[in-house]
Amino acid sequence: MEMPINLLLIGLFFTKALALECYHCWPPGPGVCTDTIQCKDVCGSLTTEMTTNLMQQKQNIKACMQSSLCNNFSMDTGSLKQKINGKCCATDRCNTEDVPVLPSQPPNGMKCCSQPDCLLTVECHGDEDRCINGYATQTGYIMLWSGCATKNMCGELTLPDSAHPLKYGAKCCEGNLCNSAGSTTQSLLLVLGPLLSSSLFISALW
Repeated sequence: MEMPINLLLIGLFFTKALALECYHCWPPGPGVCTDTIQCKDVCGSLTTEMTTNLMQQKQNIKACMQSSLCNNFSMDTGSLKQKINGKCCATDRCNTEDVPVLPSQPPNGMKCCSQPDCLLTVECHGDEDRCINGYATQTGYIMLWSGCATKNMCGELTLPDSAHPLKYGAKCCEGNLCNSAGSTTQSLLLVLGPLLSSSLFISALW
């Protein structure tokens, strides 16, 4: 179930709009990106790298981007590592550059639970200074995960412009193993309660 998380994290960056002309290549294809789209905020170029026990996948994407999300993101659940490097600009067709993959960073001494009972843990790296319990839901499907993350992955977001609005949320905390079964997980389940009653499928990356 790793791929939906990858698509989720990429999906956080896209928006519809009317003003700025940006290159738009999503899904990415071979050759030079020549398609364009009208955007309301900024143009963006991002590179995402997903690593699991079975594979490693890198993608270069160009699209509209929300300026508040022009940043670097990192998450590690133990079974999945996700790194996103985003760069923004604000002139027509300025997002020509393929940004590099974020470099690997050393452990920072912090550990987080990769499942609520904390039988499995994950070592955090670099700027991953938060433990996280997260979810995403779209068209009745829910995905759940726990692990290490950077601060900018905490919070909630809805993409209303999508034909099937995607909702993402994450409860974060500071300190070793702070995302074990307890207040953080309980608050996450309170958020998920109404969604669970109507969901078609629940996938836990725990």
